[in-house]
Amino acid sequence: MSERILILEEDISLREVLVEVLEEEGFEVRAIGQIRQIFGNPQETPDLLLAGTRALGPQGWKSLAALKKAHPSLRVVLLASCHPRAARVPESLPPPDGCLHKPFELSELQRMVRRVLRRGRAAEACDRLLGRFLSGSKELTRQVVRVRMRELESDRDRLYLRYLAEVRSGTLQAGPALELWDRLEDLECLRQRALATEPVDLEGLRAGYRFVADLVLAKGRAAPLPPTVPREPGRVPRKVFADLYGRLKRGEISADQLKEAPRLRMRGPGEKEGSAGEQALCRALWGPGD
Repeated sequence: MSERILILEEDISLREVLVEVLEEEGFEVRAIGQIRQIFGNPQETPDLLLAGTRALGPQGWKSLAALKKAHPSLRVVLLASCHPRAARVPESLPPPDGCLHKPFELSELQRMVRRVLRRGRAAEACDRLLGRFLSGSKELTRQVVRVRMRELESDRDRLYLRYLAEVRSGTLQAGPALELWDRLEDLECLRQRALATEPVDLEGLRAGYRFVADLVLAKGRAAPLPPTVPREPGRVPRKVFADLYGRLKRGEISADQLKEAPRLRMRGPGEKEGSAGEQALCRALWGPGD
């Protein structure tokens, strides 16, 4: 049976083009224009949802989060408007599996759809095999987790390299860079939990790194917006981040050092001392502190 794709998009012309292109690829495609129509036939949950951010609307994010919770295997790719605020995903929604920024090439869409569905099939197959043949084997389970952690580290490396390159080139301004830094710290919190062997959705975490990497490019293209929202407690202060941003732009911090910055800043009370090397790196990244 062919895989099912649901398109949520306000633009009728774009919907028709996407349906035609994806049906030629052999998929079973349905297109709608409003978020409420997703729940019209709950028995036919799609394998992939292509969701326009404007069509989602303010309440659509909640509906989408509920749909993902009810159907964990559902893959979601955002079709983000060129508006600079359009691709912002609320904290309550797991990161999407991909993001395309309008206008995009149809070949780019085809590659994204194939990649996301292929990744979903591989993850499901791995889980099935693990459940059937590896149940009760803690060592084999640990091996599978180690493989997934290596894959996650590869996505993480690419994100930090892209972030650093965009800052150094001057494409990513300080305001958007700070907004993205909050997301980096959220991802690092989840990664630290995974390293501590807490239950973490590693595929979802990998998708988060890929999504933020897409946002780095998108924020670099968009006009920077002035900060209007006060910083939340626990987030890096604007002035402290401005110092870090300046050192990044001047080339004083390497990608390997940058990857350690979220962890070092968020260390718990019992970890504040650390080794002499860690203390020196923390000062180089974040200053002397209090």
